[in-house]
Amino acid sequence: VVGHETKFDFERMICGFGGEAEEEKTSLNIKVTPGMRPGMQFVFDSVGDEKDGMVPSDVIVTLVLEPHSRFVCAGDHLATQVNLNLHDAVLGHPMTVLSVHGKKLLLEPPRGTVLGNDASFRCLGEGLPLSDNPMMRGDLFVKVHVFF
Repeated sequence: VVGHETKFDFERMICGFGGEAEEEKTSLNIKVTPGMRPGMQFVFDSVGDEKDGMVPSDVIVTLVLEPHSRFVCAGDHLATQVNLNLHDAVLGHPMTVLSVHGKKLLLEPPRGTVLGNDASFRCLGEGLPLSDNPMMRGDLFVKVHVFF
């Protein structure tokens, strides 16, 4: 969500002394910036395997999103769930949910509302940075789960 730089370690074959193939350990630094999405690729020209008399191959690294314990990613938006006991659901009590940055968000149903398992809230601007404008954010969708 905030971006970071990571090191990608890999092994490649190089032409050693006398044209013998040798294995070499190497690494690349990859800068992941806000707004990047799974499937985006980083292409590093001519840093892969070498063969005698040929240009070294390219290395292509594909961005993969790791699962999060509380949020599901849907494009620029995030989704999560809040568990609410039956008593609070019937009374329509306000509840809090943590944003992806740990900020407490207050969810207040309209007065007199009974919350069911179909209830959901939309928190504007609490999702992921937009891919075409990282200064803007998608939304956070919160689904209510009523337990007995």
